[in-house]
Amino acid sequence: MTELLQLIDIDNAQRREAAIALPHAFDKCTYALGSLRQAVYLCLTCGLDRGVCSACSIACHADHEQVELFPKRGFQCDCPTRAMAQPCSLVKGVDMPPNLSNVYGPNYRNVFCRCGEPYDAKTERETMVQCLACEDWFHESCLNLRKRVPPATGTTPPPPERALSEELDTPEAEAADGEPEDDLTSCASDPDLPHALLGRDDYDALICGACAHKMPEIQRYAGTPNLLLIVRPDSSLDWAILGARVHQPDAEAAATATEPPESPPATEPVASSSGSSTAMNEEPVTKHNGKRLASPVEDEPREVKRMRLDGDETCRVPIPSATVLAAFAETKPLEEDGTSQDRPLVQSVGDIFLVEGWRDDLCRCTKCKPFFDLHPYLLELEETYEPPSDPDLGLSIEELGLRALNGLPHTTAIEGARLFNVLRDDLTSFLRPFAQDGRLVGEADIRGFFDEKRDQLRSHIDSMRG
Repeated sequence: MTELLQLIDIDNAQRREAAIALPHAFDKCTYALGSLRQAVYLCLTCGLDRGVCSACSIACHADHEQVELFPKRGFQCDCPTRAMAQPCSLVKGVDMPPNLSNVYGPNYRNVFCRCGEPYDAKTERETMVQCLACEDWFHESCLNLRKRVPPATGTTPPPPERALSEELDTPEAEAADGEPEDDLTSCASDPDLPHALLGRDDYDALICGACAHKMPEIQRYAGTPNLLLIVRPDSSLDWAILGARVHQPDAEAAATATEPPESPPATEPVASSSGSSTAMNEEPVTKHNGKRLASPVEDEPREVKRMRLDGDETCRVPIPSATVLAAFAETKPLEEDGTSQDRPLVQSVGDIFLVEGWRDDLCRCTKCKPFFDLHPYLLELEETYEPPSDPDLGLSIEELGLRALNGLPHTTAIEGARLFNVLRDDLTSFLRPFAQDGRLVGEADIRGFFDEKRDQLRSHIDSMRG
């Protein structure tokens, strides 16, 4: 009896896990819905740089090796098209041409981040963060938030297996809990890793350097309190945060205001951040007597550009500082002597980390509007398609059987119930000797029982036909 109860507990636990892993119905492909932002899966077994929707990932590719790419905008499922090696089981009898509107980035080749590595959930120890613009995924270390760490090995226990994004940290999971949906998702890093320059709770979203370099309209906001920039003066110093709010006790702040440094100290960006900080520093801060002080050169909030437009509208774009301009400047080749007068004053990849409330800082005047019309996700959260919930979610096999039985015609249901009772009685008679003798029932015993019943059924059908 104890083993039977354990089996029941295992079955219940597996049903709960299945309900968490597969909460949605997977009986309809999204191809007919056209291009939309939806969860995309890469099938490594098919070996093609194409993607499939969540329903097809289960119904058509469940026994294949897959990588979840998470939401991608403007995607139409490739499963029913001729681009895939096998036919779609949800859109039958249809041979659609390849989707020409889909944009297949490096993720569709199982290549991630600017380091170009494949993703392996079993060995990956770092957080990966999705860019809001290109929707590629980046390691924290490649974003200069922490030092690069080796993957998990046989001697290093790997973190719990997960996809690119931890289940509880996805927009879908947050929406299910009634919380506002986030712009970006990331998985939790191995807890044994060094502390990151920016924690996951310190920012809402990311615009990677490659995308930021293509968006001069966004560059102008970089290095402000809600659009942080990672920079360093040179390769000998650590990466630091430009635009972070710096915490200063009242007494220290007062001393800073009344006792300026005797000589101009060397400047460097903020090397750490605090969510409860009070003082704000737009430009690099300084070290003086071992303490972090606001820069005596540029300690005022960055001036906002007040460009007069038609009517009463005013453009609120910040004036980029020299540090920000240098961060996004193209590095010129070195001269023969190893120097270059045109090299940037600071080093930066250009990654911009967007802090909660960052959209409120963006100017929406008529001059800025055309840019945001091309990139509407910068102003508002995007709608992401979510498959309908599975009506059978959490139901046991018995409950599913009863539901199927109730959907049958009356006479068929009665005959089905009768045959079920016959099978139950036969199985009870088969198991009784095992219970009386105290013998264990093995897999071979159960298979033999059902093989015999299957043979009896075939003989019965053959006799009726004869």
